[in-house]
Order: sequence, then C-alpha cells, then structure tokens
Amino acid sequence: MTAQETGAGRTAGGSPGGIAVRNLSKRYGQAIVVDNVSFDVPRGSVTGFFGPNGSGKTTTMRIMLGLAQASAGMTLFDGWPLARIPNAARSVGAVLDASTLNSGRTVRQTMQLVCLGVGLAQSRGGEMINTVGLAKAERQRVGRLSLGMRQRLALACAVVPDPDYLLLDEPMNGLDPEGIDWLRAMLLALARAGKGVLVSTHLISEIADMADHVVVINRGRVVAAQDKRTLLDSGGRQTIVRSANDRGLEEALSAQGIVVKPEGEALRCDCEPEVVCQVAFDEGIMLRELRPVESSLREFVLGHTRGEFRAQPRLTPPDSVPEPEAGGGRG
Repeated sequence: MTAQETGAGRTAGGSPGGIAVRNLSKRYGQAIVVDNVSFDVPRGSVTGFFGPNGSGKTTTMRIMLGLAQASAGMTLFDGWPLARIPNAARSVGAVLDASTLNSGRTVRQTMQLVCLGVGLAQSRGGEMINTVGLAKAERQRVGRLSLGMRQRLALACAVVPDPDYLLLDEPMNGLDPEGIDWLRAMLLALARAGKGVLVSTHLISEIADMADHVVVINRGRVVAAQDKRTLLDSGGRQTIVRSANDRGLEEALSAQGIVVKPEGEALRCDCEPEVVCQVAFDEGIMLRELRPVESSLREFVLGHTRGEFRAQPRLTPPDSVPEPEAGGGRG
C-alpha cells in the first residue's frame, strides 16, 4: 500500500502532505556533520538540494531514510515517521549510490527481486526496464553495466512501486547529455503527477530550471530553504547599463550608495533600471543600453557556499517523458 492508501497521504490535521525535515543533527564524536537542519519537500514539486562536497547532503538523506541514526530531530512523510508507514518502500523510493547494486545479478534478476520484495507483479519490473531504456541489457550482469546504465537501473528500482516520494543523490553521475535530458523529463513528469522529488546534485545548471524549491546546505547547516522564485527575488535586482559618460554615471550612482562594478564595456548596478534611468536623467547623461539582470540560481548557491561545483550546459526537457532507446545508449 502507498502512504495514501494507509491514510498517511495527509498530515494529522488533514492538510496536503509532504516531507518535513525538522532539526536534524548528526554527530560523529566531536564532529557535527549535520547541524539543526530543517526544510520541506512539498508534493507535486522538485526540490533541489545543493551544497559542496562534505556539506552534509548525503548524511542528511541517509538520516531521512533511516539508514543513519540522527543525534537529534526527525523526518516526517505526510506527518508520519518512515518506520510507521507499512511497506515503506512503496511510499518512499531512493537512489543514494548506484554502485551498491549486486554486481553478480542481471538487470532482469535485480528487478525481479525488487518486485518480489514490495509485492508487485513481475510484469511491472519488465515495464520499468523498458521505461529506463535497458531492454537490450536485461540479461547483462550489473557489474558489466556502465555507470550511466547502473544509474538508470537504480532509478528503475526506486520508481517501480510508484512511490509518493523520491530521494536522489547525484542521479546524473555517468549520464550523457541525452540521458540527463531524459532523467530531467522523468522527474518533472513525476512531480506533475503529484510526487515529491528531492534531488541532491552538483550540476546546478541541470536542476536550476526544473527546481520549484531550493535547499542550500553548507558545513552541515541550511543557509537557504524556500521556493526558487522567492529566493532569487530576495537577492534584489541588478541592471546593466552603457552610457555616453560611464565614469560620470558611476560616480553619480555611487554617490547615492549604489554599488557599481565594471561589466565588460558596461556597468553592473545593484539597483532597479528605473533608478539608473532617473540618475542618468538628473545628470544629463544619455543612455545607450539599459537592461535588468535576472538573478541566477547558480550565482546564489555559489555565493552562499564554499567549494566547487561542476557546471554543465543547460538542457531544456521535453514536455513529456521520452522513451529512450533500449540499452540506454552511452548513458
């Protein structure tokens, strides 16, 4: 049964469900790896979980799934602790490390065992193998699969019970651009179907367009947790401007306490375009270019964390989940 079938699809108050992480902490000796972490993963959305290596993302997700014991705090799924949800694997799916799949089993055997464990018909496993593009590889042993193909198989194992929630840790590792595009489309389709999806990744630009909510963690602490639009708007708007007298305009803007920095042959100003226009008018300076700058999720995350992220070209997902060729291609 899913959480909805057991009555766990709603919180105790009858409100729509979601994942609620509350005040999670984890100590290893004197080291605090996760420090009072709280955030929500709403249903019907994709939540991006960002942070540099060692920031506590994986440990947090392991605690959420009951794979590690918290020193303090709790995680609730639709208002219920995971241990209280019957057959929890059919309510919460997860992929934390595709390398943990048994290398000696074939793709088909792996899916058969998963279906057996959660009480599903074997035909469901075959359908999922086709969905993730591994039909031609179903007789191959997992140990001979590429990293991208193991990622697809791990995702199939997590999604086959049609869970209400999906937690993924670096799911794009080993996927080629086509595989990444397919994965993003699948996650968006799951969110549209009312699932709650939490994705931890270093590939900021790959998740930026699809994430509805953002959680940023650094050194074990949450530094931001809110919907993406509100988060980006909180950074304030900036303006790119070129004029007939950039030096004079920069001095006039700076005199009003506005931060101005060079931007190629133009200026970047920490204010609204209307403010720049008014200052230029008052100073009698002709403008040649004036445009607002949209806040970037990548800039926000990098500005609130320490560490390096691997940026990739942005891909736009199709409107529906594609059916990849069997065998998974290079991914």
